[in-house]
Amino acid sequence: MLGRMYTDMQTGWLKAMIGKLEDGMYWHIPRSNSLLRIDKKRQQFILISGDKRSAELRMLAGELKKFGYLLISKEKERGYFTV
Repeated sequence: MLGRMYTDMQTGWLKAMIGKLEDGMYWHIPRSNSLLRIDKKRQQFILISGDKRSAELRMLAGELKKFGYLLISKEKERGYFTV
């Protein structure tokens, strides 16, 4: 089922993933071929490459909100340069 790994709150998979990532680290999601960077200070994930409209990333964006994080595109990011 699409997105199941994000909604399984009993195991806390996503919470553990956020906890393991250090500020500025990248997260590649093979299923959607997306690359995200975490900004822990602003509590956001920046979509470096991939389609934000994909079902996988829309579902992830909703789950990230439960942990206080936003998923934004690199064009909307301020104060950081990404090629």
